[in-house]
Amino acid sequence: MDAQEQPKRKPLPATLRARYGVTIALCAVATLFFGMPQAGFALYLFAIPWLVYALHSAMVAFEDPSQRRVRAGRLLIWMIALGLVLGLHEYYKANARADAELAIMQVNMFRQRHGRFPDDAEQADLNLPGITPLRNARYFAYSGKHRILYDDPWQPFRVVFYDLDTCAWSDHIAG
Repeated sequence: MDAQEQPKRKPLPATLRARYGVTIALCAVATLFFGMPQAGFALYLFAIPWLVYALHSAMVAFEDPSQRRVRAGRLLIWMIALGLVLGLHEYYKANARADAELAIMQVNMFRQRHGRFPDDAEQADLNLPGITPLRNARYFAYSGKHRILYDDPWQPFRVVFYDLDTCAWSDHIAG
């Protein structure tokens, strides 16, 4: 077989960028918006329109076989972006919890050294040597209660706290 008799491969369509370019651009903007700390709650608002879009795309793909590949590609791009945003928020959540646990350890060390809880955050000295300052955790003492607080990255008004007196985690939605 010479070169003229070999079946020709189809080149990638020139409209590949046109088919997926807008979807990629929208996913990038959505990832930047929804991926910000404290913006995880907005995914709940985004979920319903996205599910309608996904169902519509599935219906179009089943009715028109020529659209299957394009619609599946667009849905795949959206699911990758969604997975990235979910992963970011889980990272934020784990990072905030780790900071809170470091703060608990530091306050407990202060308590062992001095026999009492610190009076305020400055006295607690939550910046451990060799570790970057704790960005997420805060020490709070009032009315004889001592707590370590951090903001939940999924919900903007939800605060998770550890009660140092009872050694228990709890949460509160401020309002």
